[in-house]
Amino acid sequence: MQNKALKWVLLLMLFIPLTSTFAQSNKYKLKAKKYYHKLNAKKDPLIIDTRPAFKFQENRIQNAVLAEEIEDLLKLVKIVPKDEPIFIYCQKGDRSQKAAETLKEKGYTKVYELKGGLLKWMDAGLPLDTVKYE
Repeated sequence: MQNKALKWVLLLMLFIPLTSTFAQSNKYKLKAKKYYHKLNAKKDPLIIDTRPAFKFQENRIQNAVLAEEIEDLLKLVKIVPKDEPIFIYCQKGDRSQKAAETLKEKGYTKVYELKGGLLKWMDAGLPLDTVKYE
């Protein structure tokens, strides 16, 4: 009986840190409307688009900057304080997730990801910048 209880305690000790890490990581992965409100609550937020340049040229979130490659991303954030919010997105969420993980590994603590990417943003009817750059 005591042995069985000990196994449960050990199992819980392993599981609790995993769930808190999961909750922490999901805290910064926001649905489109919440992401929109969060970035609009911040004065001059850093918004990073991780899609390919041709997609960025078509449309983007207002005031977003392009970081197509991880090297570009790291150059962009080089002077950003580690506790400053960074908003990141891509087309569907895959590229931005990898970029967000990279930033978190570098010590950035407030990296907000757009869950489902720009496709979900458009589905929610949120505004896009479609001005073409020359």
